[in-house]
Order: sequence, then structure tokens, then C-alpha cells
Amino acid sequence: MTPLDNKPDMWRQFAQQFISTFTDTQKDQCARNQLESLKMKWPEVDQYTMDFEKLMREARYRLGTPKSIQMYLKGLPLSIMKDVLRAPTATTYQQTIERAADSVKSQQLIQSLERMRGVPQRFAPYTNLWQTLEDKEMPREPLY
Repeated sequence: MTPLDNKPDMWRQFAQQFISTFTDTQKDQCARNQLESLKMKWPEVDQYTMDFEKLMREARYRLGTPKSIQMYLKGLPLSIMKDVLRAPTATTYQQTIERAADSVKSQQLIQSLERMRGVPQRFAPYTNLWQTLEDKEMPREPLY
């Protein structure tokens, strides 16, 4: 029997060569870069969680580690992050994402009830800290 007669080995070798030739070698690095800048868009907490988990897999990071939980929290709006981190502290990734979803639901309900009562919006609980800082114009010195 020659090596060419051994079809499972031939297909295994073909598959390995195909993958090594056509695989995106920068995919994990691109995913890491995207994770660094990933931010939740109000009120899309489920979409944020799905995007976060997809990028974590592509970056070859493990979900559920303290570092991954910290990365998840980093992309949340400040008001959601505060709710997630209040006592008693969530200790697992699953608890963290559940608290984030619960916080968004609660804040949406509060906004809806305030609108029904005619209460003007005093603040935007969903405002992302980063958006707030970027959107505000800094006072400028006069040019004279």
C-alpha cells in the first residue's frame, strides 16, 4: 500500500494545507483591537454581549476569567457599569451579563414611566462616559 492509497491521511494533509494557506493570520489580532474599542450602544446590551463573545473567541481569549469580565465592563455605559458593580458583587461572567441586561431593562422602564408622568429627562442614564467626553466641546482661548 502506498501513501496515496491511504485516503484519510491524504484528506487530512489536504485540509491542513488548505487551512494554513487560506486562514486569516491576523484575525486574532484584529479581534483584540476591536475588543479594546467595543462599546455598548444604548439599549443594545444583548447585541453588545454577542459581539463581545464573538470577538473573545476570535481573539482566542477565555470567557469567564476576571480579565474578560473587566473587559466586558469596560465597554458598558457608566450607569450600567455602576449597577453591575453594586453590592453584592457579581462573581461570574454569567452574573455580570445578567445584571447588565437587568440594568438596561430597569432604566428603560424608569424612562418610560417618567415620560408617562410628564417628567422631563434630567439626565441620560444610558449615556456612555466616552461619548459624553468626546461630544463636549472644550472652552477655547480667544485668538486675540
